[in-house]
Amino acid sequence: MKLHALLSAAVLTFAVGSAQAQNAEDHLRICDGSTAFCDSSQQQFKTWFPRAYQKDYQGQRNVSFCLTDGCDGAVQVNKPLGCAWRLVILASGSPKVGSTDTGFFDSRCRKFSEAETLQMKSQADALFRQIYRKPLPKRL
Repeated sequence: MKLHALLSAAVLTFAVGSAQAQNAEDHLRICDGSTAFCDSSQQQFKTWFPRAYQKDYQGQRNVSFCLTDGCDGAVQVNKPLGCAWRLVILASGSPKVGSTDTGFFDSRCRKFSEAETLQMKSQADALFRQIYRKPLPKRL
């Protein structure tokens, strides 16, 4: 039980720290020429990243997708953080939220381990508090 509590605290500390990294550069990989679109995908990610923090629905979707998928090898894959962004989208109240958002979450974010799920939810709460100035709704 002590180990579980210690692991949970470590994951929570990591999760909050990662969620607050507001610099797109922190998430980029080195483009090594293995994909033709890496450089352009990085430029797009750098454009959308600050917009995501400004409540921009499409910016949040693009950041979520790139963190989950890697966007042509341009972005370091971090599935819990990518799914945390998707939780932020689902809780945002945007009229643009639809079945593609819930479908993305259901297909890519529901198969995590307990530790990854805890990390994702902690990151989502930290992001939501930072962006919307209130806690992530519990109903998600």
